[in-house]
Amino acid sequence: AGERLGEIGLPASAYATQWFMCTYVGCLPHEEVLVVWDGLLRHGPAALIRVALHILRRLGPAIARADNPAEVLQILPRSRPFGHGP
Repeated sequence: AGERLGEIGLPASAYATQWFMCTYVGCLPHEEVLVVWDGLLRHGPAALIRVALHILRRLGPAIARADNPAEVLQILPRSRPFGHGP
């Protein structure tokens, strides 16, 4: 997935900054965020990187089919306003 993101010109800062700054709150379901926080407390900031890599690996096939950065950003988890989405 990382190679494909580079091919279409989407830098990690376009999606991962929000993930890291908000520790995935609003980007992942509540139960998954709690698991991320547990990992953060146990293993430090490296846990946030591992989660990002897991997301990219899991969504790799969909990312490979994307033709442009806008399509990829629709695939990747992103923050939703409170009260919207699962």
